[in-house]
Amino acid sequence: MAQALTISAIGMALVFLGLLLLWLMMAALVRLTRARERPTPPAEPSLPGASATQTERQRKAAAVAAAVAVLTAIASPTASKPNRTGKLSPWQAAHRGRQISAPPPVSRRKE
Repeated sequence: MAQALTISAIGMALVFLGLLLLWLMMAALVRLTRARERPTPPAEPSLPGASATQTERQRKAAAVAAAVAVLTAIASPTASKPNRTGKLSPWQAAHRGRQISAPPPVSRRKE
């Protein structure tokens, strides 16, 4: 019994050492391949009559994109309406037929 516990402890130690080694390798790869931050130049003050800055343009573009996405979601149906006439669609008929023809599940309870 002691030998089995020793073998289990050695195996667990090897697993955790392997995980630690993988974690250290991933941390090293992240540090080596990380993009270096470049200092950003100071923003130029905009004049009242000057054109919009790049960030203002990006904000306007994001607002327009969000508005278009909302209008598109409202205008197009996202799900089909349920069929209230009592007729089945081909998809429903195929799946219901498969359910009916499937063998009953086997019960493992003692009766």
